[in-house]
Amino acid sequence: MMNINLMEMQTNRNPRHIMRRISKFGMVAAQTVLIGLGVTIATSQTDSGVDDQGAQVLTRGPVHEAFAGIVNYNPEPGVIVEKAPPEAIEELPPGERPVGDNITWIPGYWAWDDERSDYLWLSGMWRALPPGRQWTTGYWAASGNDNQWISGYWADSEERETAYLPKPPVTVEAGPNVEAPSRDHAWTPGSWMWNQERYAWRPGYWAQGRTDWEWIPAHYVWTPRGYIFVDGYWDYSVERRGLLYAPVYFQSGYHSRPGYHYSPVIAIDVVSLIEHLFLRPRYHHYYFGDYYAPRYRDNGFYSPYAFQSSSYGY
Repeated sequence: MMNINLMEMQTNRNPRHIMRRISKFGMVAAQTVLIGLGVTIATSQTDSGVDDQGAQVLTRGPVHEAFAGIVNYNPEPGVIVEKAPPEAIEELPPGERPVGDNITWIPGYWAWDDERSDYLWLSGMWRALPPGRQWTTGYWAASGNDNQWISGYWADSEERETAYLPKPPVTVEAGPNVEAPSRDHAWTPGSWMWNQERYAWRPGYWAQGRTDWEWIPAHYVWTPRGYIFVDGYWDYSVERRGLLYAPVYFQSGYHSRPGYHYSPVIAIDVVSLIEHLFLRPRYHHYYFGDYYAPRYRDNGFYSPYAFQSSSYGY
């Protein structure tokens, strides 16, 4: 979930600039390789060392939901595919990690790539935990003879029991109807709230912003058992969220060999990520890379600006 003003971005492709941005993570820079966009690198690891056959690290694709997840005003069921996902890969966290007491490793998972009609592995990541939040991992669930994606989300770390609610009404969020008190205020969208066995509308409001923090508004996550309410919370700015690794395409059967494990070594440059960022609500993921062709628009890819200004989501 990212609140990004693309019009205000400035880019400097000087490698020193990129390393300076990464240094905000407090990363112990040693072996992790940074990539922008425009190159393809193949790498994987087995017990015998590095093997460059069978695993293609990609310079475009979905973004791990724990790094940035979509807030859709009208939550939808996850995408359904016929092919079952492979068994999860044995994934070892890289030795380099951001410095901080609240940094944790969040494992990778399989995501469907309709262009290949196959699954991609979204590499795990080092993540700075949003204050008061814990990650609930997404998963693939059987849906008749098919398989359906159930999105992950940042749950309240104090909650001990998940409440499954009826489908909320269609949003009536229409944006602000009064001027902002100052340039330091940002609009917080309204949401439906479950109260006394029915839904009531909680209007949006202007809220004071925080430097280097992003407000994630209240929203619902669809599951087969019902809708889960996620109240609004503060998350780290994109640059401070952690270390995001590139997705990987594995050749059939390559990752299921005895003794195989994978450890990501190719990290994504956040500057390039933000410059080439798209959302695909039907697939419940952000995407990064070259998705500018008209056919991608026809397949449900949005720019962040178009997504938010269309009142589709935040």
